Amino acid sequence: ETAKLEICWELRKDGIKFISECVDSNGLRRDIVTLGGQIIEIDNSKSKRGHRHGPEVTVYWYDLKKYRRRE
Repeated sequence: ETAKLEICWELRKDGIKFISECVDSNGLRRDIVTLGGQIIEIDNSKSKRGHRHGPEVTVYWYDLKKYRRRE
């Protein structure tokens, strides 16, 4: 939750509008979605969950303090 707050704070500071904890068209709950269409999921780098996201999802590893986007 702390990582989500930090990311949302930065997005807001940059004037980027977003929705948190929203459900997408596939029924998946997303951590953060900007109104520009960027999907951000927040996860632990050691979990299997963060590795399952496709290239359209940006994953923020809160324990490593960095983003990963699959190409």
